[in-house]
Amino acid sequence: MFGRKMKALSLSALILVAALSNSYSQTIIDKMQVNENEVAIEHMVDAVGTPRGLSCSPKVSVKYVDKGYVIKHVGNPDGVISHKSRIGRVAGFAQYRGINSAVDVKGFGCNRMIDVTITWNAPITVVMPHKAQVGACRYNRILHHEMEHVRVYLKVPRDFEYQIARAASSSNPRVALADLNRRITDEIIRRNAQFHAFEARLPTVHRC
Repeated sequence: MFGRKMKALSLSALILVAALSNSYSQTIIDKMQVNENEVAIEHMVDAVGTPRGLSCSPKVSVKYVDKGYVIKHVGNPDGVISHKSRIGRVAGFAQYRGINSAVDVKGFGCNRMIDVTITWNAPITVVMPHKAQVGACRYNRILHHEMEHVRVYLKVPRDFEYQIARAASSSNPRVALADLNRRITDEIIRRNAQFHAFEARLPTVHRC
């Protein structure tokens, strides 16, 4: 009789342990959520948190530090621009000094975390003529045009966040980010050209 009770208790204990083990395993799997702004860890874990694969991706966060823009008034913007326009005199221009990236890696293996900071090298400088020199209407039109370029310079690097995270988690992040920076510059050039083409199609009736 005593032996039967012990067997029954042992069987009950095994069932309880199995139930707890299954519950704990399910809890771990339930907590594995993917943040769309981060490179997710792509592996499953068993009940004690041991990876079932040989590789996993780090968790990457990307931060941006832009320095805004400044407006600089000069007598003749065309006389100070470094790259002369092929379509005529320059009434104003926005100057972009590029970006740099810093990568900070913490932890190892599947616990590795990578923080990437993208910093603009300088504020975007908007070079404008004096308002008295060109008149209020023309000045405002020039400024509106250049501020669209400022928007492109500050937005395009942010649009590459996924690619930045992937590059930072590669085996050689410095080279990968340098290559990506060239692609970002190409995209900035493309969007600025697209804006010029759009503006050229606008009717001239309301221009100063």
